[in-house]
Amino acid sequence: MLTKPKICPRHARIMWDMPKLAQALGSPRRPIMFALFLACSPLLPWLLGACAEDDEDRIEAFIAAVTGEVTTERIDHVLNTYLALEQRPLSTTVLGDMRLYRAEDKPRLHDSVHQRLQRLLGSKVKILRRHVAIKDDKARVELQLFGDSVMGNVIYELSKLDKARWVMSVVRVGN
Repeated sequence: MLTKPKICPRHARIMWDMPKLAQALGSPRRPIMFALFLACSPLLPWLLGACAEDDEDRIEAFIAAVTGEVTTERIDHVLNTYLALEQRPLSTTVLGDMRLYRAEDKPRLHDSVHQRLQRLLGSKVKILRRHVAIKDDKARVELQLFGDSVMGNVIYELSKLDKARWVMSVVRVGN
C-alpha cells in the first residue's frame, strides 16, 4: 500500500514514496492499471486536439479583438499583439489615403490609429457580414461593421509570423 503523499515545501508538488510506489506498480493491480491506460489511450489524441489552438482559433481571436467595445486598452492590445513592423511592414488604405508603416514608424502609426478611433471610444462595433479565407501562411478577413455612429467595410490581410502568431500586413478601410 502507498502511504499518504507528502507535499514538497520548496516546489509545492506531491512527492511519493518511490520504493512503495514501485512495489505498488508491481502488485496485482498492474494489469488493471494497464487496461485502464489502454482504455483511455484512444481518447488521448482527441483530448490533445481539443486543447490545441489552430489557425482558425487564432483568426477568430483576432476578429474578437478588432470588434466589440472600442477602448484605448483594446486598441493597444491589437497594436501590440497583431503588429510586427520589424518583420512585416503594414500597408494601410483608409478612405483612399494609402500609407506604409515600417518599424521606425511605430509611434506615428500608434498616434494615427488612436486619433482616427478617438470618436469611436466607448461605442460597440458589431459584425454585420464577414468572410474569412485562410490559405497556408496568409489569411484574409473581410468585415462589414456597424456601430452607434459608424458603418463600413474593413479588409485585413494577415501573415503568419511563426507557428502561433498572425500579424496584420494590410488594412483597408472603406465605406
